[in-house]
Amino acid sequence: MSSFSGLPNVGSLIPSIDNAFIKFEEIPLGRKTCDVCGDFFSITRDLKDCPVGLPCRHVHCFGCTWTWLHRNHACPECDIEYTDIRPICVALEREAYLCRHQGFAPLGQSQVEPLFSAKDVADFMDAEDDEATAAGPRTSDVRELFNTPTLDLEAEMTPEQLRTDRGNQLDWQTMYEQQLRKENNRREERNRRNLARHHKKHAQETSSQRAERLERKRIYQRNYQANQTEEQRAKRLETARKGRLARRARQTEDEREKRLAEA
Repeated sequence: MSSFSGLPNVGSLIPSIDNAFIKFEEIPLGRKTCDVCGDFFSITRDLKDCPVGLPCRHVHCFGCTWTWLHRNHACPECDIEYTDIRPICVALEREAYLCRHQGFAPLGQSQVEPLFSAKDVADFMDAEDDEATAAGPRTSDVRELFNTPTLDLEAEMTPEQLRTDRGNQLDWQTMYEQQLRKENNRREERNRRNLARHHKKHAQETSSQRAERLERKRIYQRNYQANQTEEQRAKRLETARKGRLARRARQTEDEREKRLAEA
């Protein structure tokens, strides 16, 4: 993320509050999260968590808006392009300053009345905060918000609709299981053929041919591993480990005994 310190000191740039801003606590609950990162807006954490609005009236957190502008020169929501982002960045820091220190935030896309009162919003945010110590009626009020009953769709269905719906579910389940069995059978058959070819080929080798083949394999592996980075080496070892586990899981007891006897 770009540094926020590159902007001028905005203390002298802040004018009087006008109708472009509302109190942070009066923002409706539906607008309490950033659409880019999904986090809740906040005026008690870092400056980057404060909500700010672009000229197109779309509101996101300061950190996401700042980063997106410097990478794309556009709004992250509607893709409106901004050729000169310098004055916009100054305005964004002004908005974040107002939100962080005076509790004001941009009005956003609409000027409708808040869906909840300032007290309801404060109670909800306190309950969401891990460090909140809310107690008494506040805690019980928040608990009631989350204990609303869920809608039982099956209760609204007729017996015939229920039978049809559950029958469709069983049909899809059966088709999925059949397809899964076919795929497993094809994989096992392919593994058996490969194993048979492997044993047949190696059974016809002389001792000198076998030694030469193993030496070529060791040289190839040594050269290949020497050119790998630590990350690639770790990934290769993890892939090999998962492959061994998968092969063991697919083998039957008879196949394992046969391989042990031939080793």
